[in-house]
Amino acid sequence: ISAIKKAQYENDRIKVAKDKAVNNCLSTQQVQQLIELFSHDREKMELAKHAYAVTIDKDNYKILVDNFQFSENKKEFLEFISK
Repeated sequence: ISAIKKAQYENDRIKVAKDKAVNNCLSTQQVQQLIELFSHDREKMELAKHAYAVTIDKDNYKILVDNFQFSENKKEFLEFISK
C-alpha cells in the first residue's frame, strides 16, 4: 500500500498496484484495501480484474461491487466474476 501511495500519478499507481498484486496471493479484503486507494471506477475495475487471478477467496469477491460508483460498472464487475 505504501508503494502505491508513493506513486505521484494515478496511472503510475495502478501500474505499481498491478505489479505488486501479481506476485502475491491476496484475500478479497486485501484487494478491497487496494482498490479503495483509487478514486475512479476505471482504475478500480482494472485492478479488481487483474487481482482476481491471485485472489484466494474468490467466493467473497462479489462484495467488492460496492466500491464502484456507477451501476454500469457494477454490472460489468458482476459479469466478470460470474464467468
